[in-house]
Amino acid sequence: MGAVLLGTQGWEHASWVGSFYPRNIPCSEMLAFYAAEFGTVEAGGSFYCTPAAATLSQWRRSVPEEFLFSLKVPHHVTHCRRLEDSAQFMEDFCRRVSGLGAGLGALLVQLSPDFHPGEFNRARFAEFVAALPPGFRWAFEFRHRGWLESGTLSLLERYGAALVLADSRWVSRPRVLDLALAPTADFAYVRWTLGAREDGRGHSFHLWARVLEALSAKVNLVLGYFAEGYKGSAVAAVREMESMLGIDRPGMVGR
Repeated sequence: MGAVLLGTQGWEHASWVGSFYPRNIPCSEMLAFYAAEFGTVEAGGSFYCTPAAATLSQWRRSVPEEFLFSLKVPHHVTHCRRLEDSAQFMEDFCRRVSGLGAGLGALLVQLSPDFHPGEFNRARFAEFVAALPPGFRWAFEFRHRGWLESGTLSLLERYGAALVLADSRWVSRPRVLDLALAPTADFAYVRWTLGAREDGRGHSFHLWARVLEALSAKVNLVLGYFAEGYKGSAVAAVREMESMLGIDRPGMVGR
């Protein structure tokens, strides 16, 4: 069985002070407190700016050795360049984030909803995937449902990249759950971002709990991240899912 690590999208949420974090906690101590509770986090700030080497070193010193950080590839690549002529930038980015060492989870490539699966973009995407630096866990989130077809999945599988399973407004939940049956990599990456408009969280949680258990039997590692808007509390969502899976400490599935 592969490990299941669940966490949140970000950790520096001011609204958590007093409910999750102790009152008056310094921002510099939030990560260490968070890492004592959860085994992974998605550091979304890298979407806007590549973290400095000193920042990555500080993160690493603040968490247990087995803690994993997943980072978003900067929007300079995904939304500005739209994957074109980005090989050097990606090499530099990967060299920088390698500073996390064994603490690096996955690298999330989140594509824009207007990145349509036309002939030109398909060719650009194929070139981008083929040129990715090896030795990293790559995960791709498509926000245009037209990408979720056999050609895309075959390409991801060829290069050992994961299709992000996103419970979001971009793709229907039944389609995402169906895609979860056939992972394209030796790890899985799940994101929950539906927010307050989602109906029936209890039902959806039971569905997702079964999916995570099934995935853990097929891959070496499952990484899952809840957005703060997911029914109001990402922390509560993580704990609820861990309870359903029988997780009593990060990464351990009890069933």
